[in-house]
Amino acid sequence: IASLRPGDLVYSVDHEAIVVVPVLRTGRTPVVRHRVVRVVLEGGAVLEISPGHPTADGRKFSDLRPGANLDASHSVQSLEEVPYAYDATYDILPASSRGSYFARGAQIGSTLASAK
Repeated sequence: IASLRPGDLVYSVDHEAIVVVPVLRTGRTPVVRHRVVRVVLEGGAVLEISPGHPTADGRKFSDLRPGANLDASHSVQSLEEVPYAYDATYDILPASSRGSYFARGAQIGSTLASAK
């Protein structure tokens, strides 16, 4: 996510279809001693995301529990809070009706969607 720029193409959901769309906006938030949620999905994909980051359906990653569905195709196998090794977090806003995007194959929300 950190390397994406406006105009780069990503997968999103637009009017119930998975499509390739450009990134409208990117966001960078400086952090100090930040912690993230390491989410292991069934199948082994791992996401490391800020606890307050939204899921595609509007929950927060901190609200997820093992066995819960992250999206229609992915359930949470395990999660734990871990230290974040970088000085900033990053997010993108895709040009789509949902403002969500795919990370490691799972659909997640954008912190920038409300500022559309």
